Amino acid sequence: MAARSGRKRGGETAGHLARTAIIEAAIACLAEGGFSGTSARAVADRAGIASGGVFYHFGSMDDLLGTVFQQCLDHRLARLGRVLEVPAAELPAALRTAVADEFAHPESRALLEVVVGAASSPTLAVPVRAGVETSFAFTRQVVDRLVEGSPLAAVLPLDLVSQVAASAFFGLAVLELVGTEVDIDGMTDLVGALTRLGGASG
Repeated sequence: MAARSGRKRGGETAGHLARTAIIEAAIACLAEGGFSGTSARAVADRAGIASGGVFYHFGSMDDLLGTVFQQCLDHRLARLGRVLEVPAAELPAALRTAVADEFAHPESRALLEVVVGAASSPTLAVPVRAGVETSFAFTRQVVDRLVEGSPLAAVLPLDLVSQVAASAFFGLAVLELVGTEVDIDGMTDLVGALTRLGGASG
């Protein structure tokens, strides 16, 4: 059900403000209580709205969580995208810091919880699959940067390398979620080795 525009508040509609509050509440619920703890009532209570407000503004929990997934993914790619702006010699260290920060970010936990939840929701799986493809494309940009000017660029299956790297990122996040110790520094050291091997740090 589409939300009515409502009255202007500081240049934004009441409906827009309510949707923003619901999205922020859903992210917090996912980050703190996981997918199973993120019910419409829990989100509404956290957002300070009536219990039916989630369905009024988003139609269903799947629609809300799809929106949350896209927002969190957009923010993640924006944060990680800053790594591509650093000089090549600084890339491994910048990537190490960015990955560590990303693992600790509440939106990263919320993103992962939606991915896990999509396994049991065909509707939610649609935006998640699209988001994974976006992640593959972004990772391809990182891989291209790492092997730029290197003979590796001509011999490596770069699309496959990008898919493996993006999948490893999600996989390591899942391992951390269940309490497995994850060697983030070791993972990014491998990136540094690839950079040196490809001559990208020269």
